[in-house]
Amino acid sequence: MQSELNATVVAREDLSERVFVLRVRSDEPEPPRFEPGQFVQAGLPIATPARDGSGAMRVKLQKRSYSLASAPGAPEHELCLALVQGGRLTPALHRLEPGGRMFLDTRALGGFT
Repeated sequence: MQSELNATVVAREDLSERVFVLRVRSDEPEPPRFEPGQFVQAGLPIATPARDGSGAMRVKLQKRSYSLASAPGAPEHELCLALVQGGRLTPALHRLEPGGRMFLDTRALGGFT
C-alpha cells in the first residue's frame, strides 16, 4: 500500500473550521499538467470493514475527486477541501501535516462543460 503513496504534503492551511487547503507535490519528475476546471483523485489508505460481514478490517486506498485550486504550471497542486465530519476520507486528509504522504493522480481529468 505504501507504494501507492506518490505525493507529499508541502503545506496545509486551515481557512476555517471546515475548509482547508493542502499543497501537494507529486513524486513525478514533472508536475502533472492540467487546465482550469480539471480535477484529480486524491486518497489515503484507510482501514474499512470487510464487505463479507465478518467484522474483519482491511486497508483500502480510499480516493475521491477534488478540483485543482492551483494555477496551471505551478510546481505543486493545491486542493481546497471541505471537512466532512464522519466522512471516510476528509478527516484523515485534514490530519495530514507537511511531510505527510498521500495518493495523487498522475494526470488530471475532466473539464468545464
